[in-house]
Parts: sequence; C-alpha cells; structure tokens
Amino acid sequence: MTVEGGSAAATSMRPYVMNDARCALPAGWQDQTVHIFAAGGGGGAPPEFSVVIHRDVPAAGEDLAAYVVRQRANLLATLPGLQVLREGTLTLGGSHAQDAEFRWTGEPGLLRQRQVYLLRQGRVLTITGTAPERLWAKHVAQFDALLASWRFQITLIDPRASPGVAPAD
Repeated sequence: MTVEGGSAAATSMRPYVMNDARCALPAGWQDQTVHIFAAGGGGGAPPEFSVVIHRDVPAAGEDLAAYVVRQRANLLATLPGLQVLREGTLTLGGSHAQDAEFRWTGEPGLLRQRQVYLLRQGRVLTITGTAPERLWAKHVAQFDALLASWRFQITLIDPRASPGVAPAD
C-alpha cells in the first residue's frame, strides 16, 4: 500500500526522522523513543551488559537536579535493598550531566547499574548501563567509552517541538 500526503490530517503532521526511516507524526505526539543495546548473551541467554537510552519530560519547573532526586526516590521505593554507590557530575557531548551508580539484588542475582541524566531541549535523556555485578568490570570500560564518544547531532529542529521532529522539507 502506498500512502501519500495531502489529506487534512496530513497537514497537521510533522516529519520525524529515525535511523531507519522517516514518517509523519500527528501534532502533539511526543518522542518517547527507547534505544537498547546489549553485549554478550545470545542464543536465548540474557545479555551480559545492556545500555538503555530513554527520553522523558521533566515535571513543570523541574530542573535536572530535582529530576535526578525524584528518579532516585522512585528507584529506592521499587528496588528493595538498593544501594547508591556513587553520585556525581560529568560532561556528556559538551553538556552538563549527572550520574549515579547503584547495586541491588534482582531476579538474576546481584545487579549493578549506572544512570547518566542530561537535560536537553526540554527533555531528559537517561543513559542506563546494567549488568550482573560479577560481569560489571568486564564491560564498564566499554560503557565509559560509549559515554566519552557521545556527540549530539546538529540541532535542526525547533526546540519547542518534540525531539526527533525534523523541519518540513
């Protein structure tokens, strides 16, 4: 089936660009894209290390520090025995970011996780690396390298629009 623009509904839609394709999103839709990368595992086995990149909208008037405090409180409430190992700041892609490292016991045993939070264009980008504690040291240098290589694309969108929404051709 071929779909062409031109309908009344299509005029209220904006182009959206992703790695694999481009489509039109209705006005008011927000980008809540989640990217997931995994190392190891395969053949039905869980990954040894995973990286999840998630976008979120902070509460009205909430700055990055307040957002991080709220997220940590959510983690402490939902993950019994969660230990905060470290909290700090860093520069990610030339922008200020906050990070925290955690440990807790989950279904597969002792887990370790690092979350990096960045506020950009009115959205919080959270990059989370997770592994079983026994495999953390094996993969943490690669996670650090991923963070060190982080570069933002040139902003071609209206910052008032949802991230990922490209200008009309």
